[in-house]
Amino acid sequence: MISRVQQICDSYESGFGHGMAGDGLDLAHTQHSDAEMGEAYQIGYEAGRESRVVFSPDWLPVEHCRSHVRKWMRANAKNFKTATELAEAAEDSLGFPPDFLDDDSHWIWEEAFLAMGALYV
Repeated sequence: MISRVQQICDSYESGFGHGMAGDGLDLAHTQHSDAEMGEAYQIGYEAGRESRVVFSPDWLPVEHCRSHVRKWMRANAKNFKTATELAEAAEDSLGFPPDFLDDDSHWIWEEAFLAMGALYV
């Protein structure tokens, strides 16, 4: 059985996720079984909204989220010979900021290699 503490923590985490997503689903738009869980949700939601400033710069539109880039790359990988060509095309097509690909450790490179590898599986 899930403890009361776990339920409250789950409400907080749910609120935090919605706050990070910026989807507008604050406490006024959600139903909770009681006031304590609703309060935990709202505190999480506000913390998630605040963390967007730190982790999600304003220039980062939805087209730059990893899942969107992955989908684009897998749909277009067959049109390129190398992962570098694919990553450069994604940068151009999805409107990433200049010098975005200069970071060799960025996840976009991993997605490009995985998308190219998926062609041969």
